[in-house]
Amino acid sequence: MKWRKKASDNSDDTIREARLMELARGAVADHDKRSRPWAHHLICPQCDPEGCFVDDWAREVLKLPLRWRLAHQPVRPAWSCDSCPEPWPCPAARSDLAVGYADDQVTLLVYLCHMLSQAAADLDGITADELRSRFLPLLLPEVPAGTRLYLAPADWYHPGGDRPGSHYRDIVVARVHTGQAHATHLSVWVSGHELDCTWPNADPHPPCVELRVRADAIQRAVQAGPPP
Repeated sequence: MKWRKKASDNSDDTIREARLMELARGAVADHDKRSRPWAHHLICPQCDPEGCFVDDWAREVLKLPLRWRLAHQPVRPAWSCDSCPEPWPCPAARSDLAVGYADDQVTLLVYLCHMLSQAAADLDGITADELRSRFLPLLLPEVPAGTRLYLAPADWYHPGGDRPGSHYRDIVVARVHTGQAHATHLSVWVSGHELDCTWPNADPHPPCVELRVRADAIQRAVQAGPPP
């Protein structure tokens, strides 16, 4: 006698499958709401260019193609690239990240801050200069001389320490010293002039101010453009 599945079994399977599809559709919809498919969000904060387990699972259930992800991934704890012989972030990864995050620089900063701290913990004996040469070119945009930075107290540090600023500063950039970056706080020294300085019409002279400025503050200023 052939075994037959009970009608109730079939009904339970149908309910389970419908529930599974509902969860998968919800997960994909939550990921679709982000400005970028890998941007951090509340449902699964591990989302990044390395992929997202929740989103990958949901798209597999719904038979949808996987989203974009970084082709060149880091191999830990050596921090080499899994697709080429270069140390990570390799030139290919830098190029992909720069293009992928072109209009989402804050999320790029969050991701690279996390990766830099992980690399510093994994790589025994690595120097701050080596970390800067790997990660800083991706963290800071090109900042032309004459760029105006309007800085909140939390955007800059008092000289000689890690104490945040005590008031707002409004300066015009003369130079961003990427070779003197502070890896721990992801900040960089900026030379510039106060707004009332007459330096454009005067003989060259040393900058009026030199401040250590947070990288994310520089990102915001460059993205926002000149103030009205």
